[in-house]
Amino acid sequence: MKLPGRLGDRRVLAIDWDRESIRIIHATTGRKGPGRVRGFLVPIADGVDVDDAESLGRFIGRALKQRRIRTKRAIVAISRDQAVLHMLSLPNVPTEEMPSVVHFQITKELPFALEEARIDFATFPAEAEAENVDVLVAAVRNEVLEHHQAVCQSAGLSLERVGLRPFANTVAATYGRESVPEGCVLFVDVGPALTEIDLVRGGRLAFSRAASVNVPVMPAIRVDAADEETPPLTVVPTEAEQQEAVDNLLLEVNRTIEAYRVSDPGAEIARIVVAGSCGIEQRLCTETGRRFGATAHLYNPGDTIDHLAARGGEMTAFSAPLGLTIGHGTEGALHFDFLHPKEPTDVSRAKVRKVPVIAATVVLFIVAAVVLRGNLADPRIKEVNALKARVAKLKKEAKAVESFEDEVRSAEAWAKRDVVWLDQLATVTKLFPDTREAYVTKLIARDDGTIRIRARAKDRNRLLALRKEFEEKGPYVAELGTTKQVTDRHGFSQESEIVLMLKTHAAAKERAKESKSKKRSKRRT
Repeated sequence: MKLPGRLGDRRVLAIDWDRESIRIIHATTGRKGPGRVRGFLVPIADGVDVDDAESLGRFIGRALKQRRIRTKRAIVAISRDQAVLHMLSLPNVPTEEMPSVVHFQITKELPFALEEARIDFATFPAEAEAENVDVLVAAVRNEVLEHHQAVCQSAGLSLERVGLRPFANTVAATYGRESVPEGCVLFVDVGPALTEIDLVRGGRLAFSRAASVNVPVMPAIRVDAADEETPPLTVVPTEAEQQEAVDNLLLEVNRTIEAYRVSDPGAEIARIVVAGSCGIEQRLCTETGRRFGATAHLYNPGDTIDHLAARGGEMTAFSAPLGLTIGHGTEGALHFDFLHPKEPTDVSRAKVRKVPVIAATVVLFIVAAVVLRGNLADPRIKEVNALKARVAKLKKEAKAVESFEDEVRSAEAWAKRDVVWLDQLATVTKLFPDTREAYVTKLIARDDGTIRIRARAKDRNRLLALRKEFEEKGPYVAELGTTKQVTDRHGFSQESEIVLMLKTHAAAKERAKESKSKKRSKRRT
């Protein structure tokens, strides 16, 4: 579907920010790619609160005014840490039916109610005869979306689209390039507090994770000199601080790759792309390439965008806003838009509404029968026969409703068998402590919604604390098994099994248990 406002080339602002700086792309969009591209990296001034929509919005508005930019159409993206992301394998249904299937399945995966969030998804092409299709589904809480809307409103901008940052980075990394069929592209977008790590396979975003790593910021590289409000940074991080950040990022990259390989064991890294403006990107690029034995380079949009051929090397930090711009101008390239998500046609609710209508009609017929009984002297045989015919028709409709309920139960049974573990394993990896405190000896994920982790620690209290963290910070109900004494040359003498069950599955199991109990009680009475 082609969105409004895409006729010909038009100017647009793509805006991306973190706690240290704002990246702005001002360009025209079109099917042949972005044109007249201008990029601005604006360090955030002291006193600007990025969590306060009005404060951040006013600062963006002033930055645009200083650069004499009058364009009001804006697009932004939700960062990975603010979105719940799932790769689902769903039935290959017609396009118009897919939103309903997505909403039905994702409800069981979300840690919050469906009405508390906006859901959108990207469907990857599949063979017409294929039974299943891969669908990347993202959920964003309403308050996150409202914050981005408020920022643009305070900046005096008209928000036209809200995309997904990992997906925008994927668009930027793959634009104008052939996909790499023999392996994955590792894309690392370095930020001062959060770094997004994406794995792209066959031109598609296959896995994404946000890593919390503090990265010291080098003196900002300016793309323009129009900034009148914020002087450039002058404090240069020490060599030790830079190396520590690189080491921590390498560890997070390795964790991300291992988490992805749970679902794709044979995955090999064929190319590495590093983006960002913190100043350690080149060092990280070199060491990551050496670590994984792959070709590594800094993100350079000048390689694929003609208008940036001469200055693409200055725009390593602009992958997300450029990806937004490219996707906004090319029909179908950027599939995520939380302002205008793909909404389901709720056929099920329309069918279910028939139930109360049928019940009300039956009540009316009963009342009519009582009235007729009180007036037997009045010969209304024809009316009685007509009522009988209508009751028979209603019974037939009731059978149709029951048949629909059977279909829903079948779909629920299918959904319970189709457990997607990519993000759950990433969550477990994130919550698990440093290997100096505890480590895993065995991990099994099962279709009943459970993960069984056999872990070792130096004392049982650490295992108890780990169980508590899984339950409080993750979407799990956690149980700790019997702890046994083991002999470990590393000094880890306590071993136990931690069983994690998704809270959604645990609740469904509890409801099934209650239902069985009620049925037994009825049989006894």
